[in-house]
Amino acid sequence: MALQTDEQKIRHLLRRFGLGASVSEMEFYGTRGYRTAVDRLLEFEDRSEGYDLTVEDFRNRQNNALPPPIVQTAWMTRLGVTGYPLQQKLTLFWHDHFATSLMKVDKSAPLIQHVETLRKKGLGPFLTLLTEVSKDPAMLFWLDNCQNTKDKPNENFAR
Repeated sequence: MALQTDEQKIRHLLRRFGLGASVSEMEFYGTRGYRTAVDRLLEFEDRSEGYDLTVEDFRNRQNNALPPPIVQTAWMTRLGVTGYPLQQKLTLFWHDHFATSLMKVDKSAPLIQHVETLRKKGLGPFLTLLTEVSKDPAMLFWLDNCQNTKDKPNENFAR
């Protein structure tokens, strides 16, 4: 069945770009139309939405760590309430591709930095994303880069 009305198109767009259409999103986009919704959802300026966790948040904390549930909750909250759902959904996609985990990388700060790298660079050229991720502390730890030596390189990074 073809989508007929702007409302149907906007609902479909919000399902595909994010986690669905909230009442407030439908009110916001419903008065502005489908084209405006597309343009707004594809707008990816680097701006704070007021609930960011940054590496600086860890500087004065003992062991440079927040409990993992706080980090996970912050990311999932951002995914659920963001005004930029496609950007957050792509961050989740890239996290699946460039996987890291609190199970191995046991510090929260590098993982937050990793997610921010994916969020900020994940919509641009793939080579830029790849270059940034290859320098990312969480990814380097995840790939056992500390085991690399000149005479015996670790092959995890090459894969």
